[in-house]
Amino acid sequence: MLDDEAMEQLMRSRRLPESARQVIRHIRQSNPSRRVESSKRSMACRYPSRKMGLVIQAESHTNELAAVYSWEHDPDVFEFWDQPPTIPLRYKTADGRQTGASHTPDYFLITKDFVGWVECKTEARLVVLGQRQPNRYVRDGDRWRCPPGEEYAADYGLEYAVRSSKENDWILIRNLNFLEDYLLPSCPAPTSEQREVATELFRDRAWMRISDLVMVDPALPADAVYKLIADGDLYFDLRATLLSEVESSLIFRDKVTADAYVASMPAKISVPQVRVLPVSMASGARIAWDGKPWQILNVGDDGVYLVDVEGQCVMIQQEVIERLARDGVITGLPEEADSSPRAIVEEKLRSASPDELAEAMTRFRTLFPAPNSTLSSVCSKRTFRRHMRDYREAERVLGCGFVGLLPAISRRGNRKRRIDGAVLEKIANLMEARYAEPGREKSHSIYAELSLECHDSGLAKPSEKTFRREMRRLRTHQLEVRRMGDKAAYGLEEFHWTLEIGTPRHGERPYGIAHVDHT
Repeated sequence: MLDDEAMEQLMRSRRLPESARQVIRHIRQSNPSRRVESSKRSMACRYPSRKMGLVIQAESHTNELAAVYSWEHDPDVFEFWDQPPTIPLRYKTADGRQTGASHTPDYFLITKDFVGWVECKTEARLVVLGQRQPNRYVRDGDRWRCPPGEEYAADYGLEYAVRSSKENDWILIRNLNFLEDYLLPSCPAPTSEQREVATELFRDRAWMRISDLVMVDPALPADAVYKLIADGDLYFDLRATLLSEVESSLIFRDKVTADAYVASMPAKISVPQVRVLPVSMASGARIAWDGKPWQILNVGDDGVYLVDVEGQCVMIQQEVIERLARDGVITGLPEEADSSPRAIVEEKLRSASPDELAEAMTRFRTLFPAPNSTLSSVCSKRTFRRHMRDYREAERVLGCGFVGLLPAISRRGNRKRRIDGAVLEKIANLMEARYAEPGREKSHSIYAELSLECHDSGLAKPSEKTFRREMRRLRTHQLEVRRMGDKAAYGLEEFHWTLEIGTPRHGERPYGIAHVDHT
């Protein structure tokens, strides 16, 4: 944060008019114009900024707070003030009417190249606002603009910017957050002995994995390693990989070495790292055994049945596979999310019921009995040929013949609705017209109206039990919002998953994230 004299010098160097200087002085001397609050779709955050020397508010953990993290550690950013005084905006609505709004920007930002207001929005929200208010939020190539905000700022010789969540570099943000304490001037510097150990380790090698470096010598603790990275004595590309991924992230002797590594090994950079996952002892789970992928078909009382990519099936005793997993001989593999034949095979295996897997195993043993097996064939020659045909066809199409032996028990039977389609349409229309009304009409009165309509149309009316079952099926979040309100319909809303690169499930350091089981 700049002192008053440095700020005056900055304003003179940028040749800002007196009106702009008055705006900046007022913002710097004022408290935030409002206190941000949490809502169903946002989470209020308070960040103790060391650069600003005060607490900065953020209205979103994954958007505004990410911007604050970036500004906090950007040497070109001098100051950022949250919730500056409200400014007026004038623009035309989508239908051409002139309108206005009192707008509180998220931040007032002062950097080496920018002085003005900043509004932070998620990319998804900007897309929606761009359709609703096309003259207020405008897409300009890869970025978003707010013409009325720019017009207001230009009257003072200042600037206005819209910051999209697409600008968040989550790898950099998480690494800066991880190193935050080590970047403090008060953080103890590594001792001369620790520096000597690090120098000796990198004398004969150009790079090392973080896990190897912190384990190789007790005289070089992890805190000393991270402080060496924060001080620039060891090089780590903060934009490339995560410091918390100690098994795959590399620390280099210096930046030249890192650049040479990238130039000489492009394949390593372009291929995503495969994380070693724990073994999941469940049907459909994928494991790696001696460098070869396997699929768990079934977990029985006596053993675990595995199948490889060639369709060969083996059975291993439960205690044996658990011992191999503990020793690291067998490891888990990540799920594949694509439409390749292997993904289709895995989806079929995951969706198969235990009875279907048991029947497929019986058929597999019948087709390919184990050596010295006493199991006799329990099917006719015709059934044997049909199973062999299904096995070979699945092997030809999907590369795994075993899935051709799945009996598809769950798909048997008549799947057609027994209620007349015209009656289902009447129920849907009544749900839309009567149930969704804010008057909260009772279901039995809606059923009475359905009975009359069916009688007039010559249709067989369903029982009230069937009608109520169909009503439960047709209840949607949007329908309940119209009938009961937004809060009452919260239980029907689709769960919002946020476990992405910006939101590690349990944080990356002790006490990084606290889980609260109530509001």
